[in-house]
Amino acid sequence: MTVMRARSKLVYFRVSEEEYAWLHTMCEQTGARSLSDLVRTFLQERKDGRFPGGQGVEELQARIARLTEMLEKLEEKLDGRTVSNVRGGVLQNE
Repeated sequence: MTVMRARSKLVYFRVSEEEYAWLHTMCEQTGARSLSDLVRTFLQERKDGRFPGGQGVEELQARIARLTEMLEKLEEKLDGRTVSNVRGGVLQNE
């Protein structure tokens, strides 16, 4: 649960009509109570190293490492096969 803290500072910036409409739509889609809530949440997630969808940098790095390992294993399996085993872009089993 989010801890409510008194907020005494104001950040003010201008947006176009299109940007405002998009921000309003984002509030509805994400369930944000206000534009302030939406922007505050977005900025806090970036500060914490999180990205949309809740994935942090560490999680993305772990996924990349797993994918790299899978590609290396696939490469090892394919190393023993020759170019003649590939016809029309499809690997032929011999």
